Amino acid sequence: MKTQKVVKVVAETLKVNDVILPPAREIRLWMKAELLKRNLPKEALYMTIQDVKYGGEDKRGPWLLVVATLSSIWRDGRPSHGWSIRIRPGTLWLKVVEEAIAV
Repeated sequence: MKTQKVVKVVAETLKVNDVILPPAREIRLWMKAELLKRNLPKEALYMTIQDVKYGGEDKRGPWLLVVATLSSIWRDGRPSHGWSIRIRPGTLWLKVVEEAIAV
């Protein structure tokens, strides 16, 4: 049997097929209200990473460019569109991990 939990990881360790949560700002601004309106479980917010690459530098340093798709629960049969998220490599990010539990 497996259980899911959300852990904080350093952004530069994210890789393709990791499951992450959207940026906290997006959840707070509109996604949480949409979740309640559509009566969806919190797992609907999960995003699967499709691509991770360095996106260049600005005066504060390098960026990672992460492209991820929203869960099928959230999309409700609609086509998948990639979200591009710019993340500083050293920042902490929320990642969903599965753990096996003894039964």
